[in-house]
Amino acid sequence: MPCFLRMLSTKAIAVICFTAFFYLGMQAQARVMVDSSFSSAWLVPTILRDTSHTFSADNVFSGVYDTAFQPAQKPFLTFGTDLSRYWLKFRVQNSLPYPQTLVLRLNRKNIAHFQLWAKSPDGTLRDLGAVGAPLHGDTRFALSDGYHYTLTLPPGESEFLGASSNHIGAMYLALQLHSPDSFGLLTRQNMVLFGFFLGVLAVSFVFS
Repeated sequence: MPCFLRMLSTKAIAVICFTAFFYLGMQAQARVMVDSSFSSAWLVPTILRDTSHTFSADNVFSGVYDTAFQPAQKPFLTFGTDLSRYWLKFRVQNSLPYPQTLVLRLNRKNIAHFQLWAKSPDGTLRDLGAVGAPLHGDTRFALSDGYHYTLTLPPGESEFLGASSNHIGAMYLALQLHSPDSFGLLTRQNMVLFGFFLGVLAVSFVFS
């Protein structure tokens, strides 16, 4: 490969890595406050390991396992090749007197299964559905960005519970909450970066 193409490939990878670390450097928190100025935040959930895959959302929400949950140390969660189911809990406080629409981004493209539930301030439990590789044609998936959920938050504090498991390579996950405008901007940025990366690979392949 010509020297200038190697330099171009290196620079492209450096730009992508810098962008990823920039996003991970944003404020991360387990309980997110949402007001009219909210844009985005990384989530640092508490985590419960379910080796037998026998826990249910009802008994996890009931508080039976509250003392077994452990706080994550960072927003980028890594579980290696562990086949256990992991339960992730976080809270979002809508401080406005009317419902807010937000987007939860999973930042993962090839996860086997992720299911999300929400508990409203009045105690109502809602199943927000599952995403993952076996569910083909899901509109909540984008090749450049991974999976996402659209959330409608009533006024007050909502509690969220996610169940995640994976048998497709190593397990990792990062949860990020966005306003619709912030998520739209991020999606466009990721598409540009993804296209640039594919373009560099194509040029490298042609001249290799």
